[in-house]
Amino acid sequence: MYMLKSQVPVKESLLLRAVAAIAYIVCVLQWFWLLTLYLPLIREYELMEFFINNSEQPRDIIQTSPTEPSILMIVLAAVITIAIIGLTIYALVKTPGAIRNTGQKITHTAAKKYVVPAITHKKRLPQKKLHLMTLKVEFLIKLGFVIVPFAASLLAYLSPLPFEYRVVAVSSAALAATSFIFFTLEFVLKLGKRPSKLA
Repeated sequence: MYMLKSQVPVKESLLLRAVAAIAYIVCVLQWFWLLTLYLPLIREYELMEFFINNSEQPRDIIQTSPTEPSILMIVLAAVITIAIIGLTIYALVKTPGAIRNTGQKITHTAAKKYVVPAITHKKRLPQKKLHLMTLKVEFLIKLGFVIVPFAASLLAYLSPLPFEYRVVAVSSAALAATSFIFFTLEFVLKLGKRPSKLA
């Protein structure tokens, strides 16, 4: 009976962490998607024109005869390829947790140290009430991180788009809806936990 009781919080904690990780990863994808949409507009600035103008200047072409790669170069290329594959696998394993931890730290710090004290005027509140208010503020901050890129994506028609606007709107809505669903699920799961159990 003792073992069954001790296993329940672990399963809930793993579920909560998984839900939070998915929510933050999709939210990050929203911002990357937004960057992709506005990349053509960014490329039109003078900095890009400067590089383009320099690349258009005539340069002396040096012709070199093709040479066969040496054994050392082949071994070095193989080692680099294996290292890149290993780093990619490591990143895929570690990135979700890192994104989740960074997102939680940013939202929790902003809510607890800045927003909640401003709302309560730094008055002492019961722990349960303070915990509930902090959770609500964190949830609103996360919604802000979802709504801002979604709204900006819908306004992307004002700039040259790399895709059709219908694709942009549907993709942006799907990402925003997924982030919203998982952030809401995380919020609901946290409501059912005691403050001491939330890391």
